[in-house]
Amino acid sequence: MPNKRCPRIQYNEGDCFAFPLEGGGYARGIIARMNGKGKILAYYFLPRFDTLEKVVFENDLQAINAFYVGFSGDPGLRYQSWSVIGRVQPWDRKNWPMPVFGLVNTLSINGKEFTTSQFRCYDEKTLQWVKTETVSVELASKLPRDGSAQNGWIESVMSKIITDIENGICPRSSYYRPLDFMFQVIKELSLSNIFETPEKQKTFL
Repeated sequence: MPNKRCPRIQYNEGDCFAFPLEGGGYARGIIARMNGKGKILAYYFLPRFDTLEKVVFENDLQAINAFYVGFSGDPGLRYQSWSVIGRVQPWDRKNWPMPVFGLVNTLSINGKEFTTSQFRCYDEKTLQWVKTETVSVELASKLPRDGSAQNGWIESVMSKIITDIENGICPRSSYYRPLDFMFQVIKELSLSNIFETPEKQKTFL
């Protein structure tokens, strides 16, 4: 039997897409970066829409209002279980920054637990990390969580965030409005030089 070819990439930076939530409904995301090899960085938004037909693209969505931001693969977009519904116009990367991510690991060595924590900065084109440095657990925990997630995990996390908020429960800090906390940490660590241009710094810091 011939091998099925992976569908071609038919999405671009700035595209808004709808994706399914556990328990029913859909939410929206914005593709902020892509490496052309199946890895994307996206910002994800509330609210929940009952059906795909009711999902509305709004050109005034802003990065600072996202409730989750992170890397993932793109099978949902390639196989169209995540549906492109519009595009941010005009698209300007500086309005959708590459975040600084935090990583906290707990290791067990000879029966003793050790916790390591760091931040990571990523290349805008390859989406590979290019800088990492040890920071406190408190600071790392405030940053968007590092790692590349499967599409199903994104759907699960956003489903929990939206359900919690619908029920009046505040999500954990690194999910709830993640950029609010990220820029606090950037200022504390004097990391403003990670941004590409002075204009980008002025926009967000």
